[in-house]
Amino acid sequence: MLTGIDTKEVVEFVPQSENGTEKPTTFLIGVLTNRDKLKIMGDAVGRDGQLDVTKLADKAIDVVRAGIKGIKNFAGKDLIQPVADDEIDAIPFDVLMEVFSKVMELNFLNTDAKKK
Repeated sequence: MLTGIDTKEVVEFVPQSENGTEKPTTFLIGVLTNRDKLKIMGDAVGRDGQLDVTKLADKAIDVVRAGIKGIKNFAGKDLIQPVADDEIDAIPFDVLMEVFSKVMELNFLNTDAKKK
C-alpha cells in the first residue's frame, strides 16, 4: 500500500566540514512536492520515472534552491529562512555539492536505494 509523502518533512543536515564544531552550520532540507520535482526535473526524467544523470548537472542549483528550507548558524546568523539566492551563492562549492547530494537522496532515491 502506498503511504504518500510528507511534504512538511524537514531533515537537518550538517556538512562534513562542520562536524565537531561548537555551532555547526546546519541545512534544513525539505521534501519536494511532486509538482516541484516535475517543474525542476521534468526534462531529466525518462518515461520510466528514472533520472537521466546526463541532464542532472544542468538542474543541480535548482534542486538545491528548492530543497533548502533554511540554514542555521551561517554567515553570522542563527537562522536564515527563507534562503535567498545570495545566501546560496555564498555556500562554499564543496558544501553545496554535499547539500545537493542530500537533497537528491531525500527526494529522488527510492526506499531501497536509501537503505544502501
